[in-house]
Amino acid sequence: MGTGLSVMRGKYDEASKSTTLTGSMVDPMTGKEKQMRQVYTIIDDNTRKMEMFDTPAGGKETKNMEIIMKRI
Repeated sequence: MGTGLSVMRGKYDEASKSTTLTGSMVDPMTGKEKQMRQVYTIIDDNTRKMEMFDTPAGGKETKNMEIIMKRI
């Protein structure tokens, strides 16, 4: 988590009811660029899920955040 800027682009997939965004940002810890991916999924009329993943240079993609949003 941080205040760094990232630009991501993607499209909505009707079949999975999700939007997958991809992009990159500069990792403030290493100063190197890393790849980012975010998936926003509509679970049902009252539930949404947002997942964020990053891949450091030469590394493996890892999930670094998941948020479940529910309307009550």
